[in-house]
Amino acid sequence: MMALVALLSVFTVNCGRDKETDKPDVTDNASLRFIHASPDVPEVDIYADDLETPLVSGVKYGDTTNYLPLAASSHVFHFRPAGGGAELPPLFSSAAIRLESSKPMNAVITGLLEEGSLDKSLRILPLVEDFAPSAPGMIRIRILHAGVDAPTLGIDLDGDGAPEVREFARFEDSGIAGLELEANKPLSIALTIDGTPSAAFSLPPQPEETELLVVVTGLRSIPPRLEKGLMLFVTNEAGRVGLIQQDPQVYVMNATELPEELEVFLGENEQAEAISFGELSSVIHVRPGSDTLAFFPSAPTSNRPSGAPLLAYPASELEMGERYLFVVTSRPSSSIEPAPEFRLLTLPESFAVDEENPRFQFVHAAPSLSAVDVSPLDTQRLMPAELEINDLAYTQASAPEGLPLPTVEFTLGVRLADNVSEEPMTEFYIGPGPLTAGGVFGVLATQNETQKRLILVNTRESPWTAQVLDPNDSESLSYHEDSSAEQIRAREQARAR
Repeated sequence: MMALVALLSVFTVNCGRDKETDKPDVTDNASLRFIHASPDVPEVDIYADDLETPLVSGVKYGDTTNYLPLAASSHVFHFRPAGGGAELPPLFSSAAIRLESSKPMNAVITGLLEEGSLDKSLRILPLVEDFAPSAPGMIRIRILHAGVDAPTLGIDLDGDGAPEVREFARFEDSGIAGLELEANKPLSIALTIDGTPSAAFSLPPQPEETELLVVVTGLRSIPPRLEKGLMLFVTNEAGRVGLIQQDPQVYVMNATELPEELEVFLGENEQAEAISFGELSSVIHVRPGSDTLAFFPSAPTSNRPSGAPLLAYPASELEMGERYLFVVTSRPSSSIEPAPEFRLLTLPESFAVDEENPRFQFVHAAPSLSAVDVSPLDTQRLMPAELEINDLAYTQASAPEGLPLPTVEFTLGVRLADNVSEEPMTEFYIGPGPLTAGGVFGVLATQNETQKRLILVNTRESPWTAQVLDPNDSESLSYHEDSSAEQIRAREQARAR
């Protein structure tokens, strides 16, 4: 089995070692190491040319091999299912790769095995190592874009919002010399799409003269919390590896009208402003070690207000690779409570991966309503006898894996759980648009204290989007499971007259 050091999220490289002794010996042979960065290629054994013994065995997604000594010439490499032996046909083979004795090489397995289009298909990218010398107090970093379903990216390395690399196409890298960055400081790598931040990663401080190869890999189309979500593979010249998940992402929804708009600060820095009822903030990337997320009434300047926030949440509670919906809601003021009571509902995106049905998590954020029952209505627009979600109280949410939804339009019924026979049921028509999503939050909120709204948050694409639904016109009708179709039609006809 291959030698590998794999660390998750936080790692240290070049710790107290003699840099020169960690370099591969290239005096007599060429040196090559493999980096497995293809999300759909299984664990493989790697063979060179016509040899029947593998160079290295059991290389799986996320692995980096040791440097392997090979003759300085051209070689074809064959990738066979792990443990299957040389008699099995290769899953795939490389083109001839020319190795030179003067410089070590990285062979990055990337692209998709089960992909017909050339722009995403499987390939081996040979990257010769030849970093430029680092200035005192600096490091060098080379970045490869191997995100197989990510578009052209920008790379921002200092957090100023201006990418150092603006047009970074798939399967291209940032240059053999490497980008020079300051040593002994936390590193931030932000990926942008058309100038908009899309993903952010944090690396711990690195000693001066460190040389890092950073591979952007994984699938942008799936949640980053998953094993094959978009992440970074980081290697140094010693062959050590760090698997770096994305910084936590937070979307903030305003489900209260008091105040009319909200703004959000992370420490002293404004992250979102003027969030109105039913709106979703832009994504907030939260670096490890960040301060508190604080929520204020919207103000005309971007300076943090001096007073106490409406709500605060410690950033240390957020997990790497996770995405969150934060819903701000409140009970209105009254003679008993002269000031509104604000609540923050924190919902990690935890939808089950479902290839057949969209998933739905219902969130009760309507303070003027007691506990509710919720279910898609049947073909007669009735609540089924067995409810999908029942007796859900204010500030509660249904199961995080999500309720499987029909893949066509349907009507969602919401009624008070403790008053089945008297209170009219509210209906929300949900069309086919949101149903293409892998996971949908449905946030029940009230506007002007009594007007019910259902706010759908689509999590399939980044950034997330929100849509506010008004109740159907039939909201004033009482549709219950003990109502017959004839009774329903009679009420509709009477209402029409």
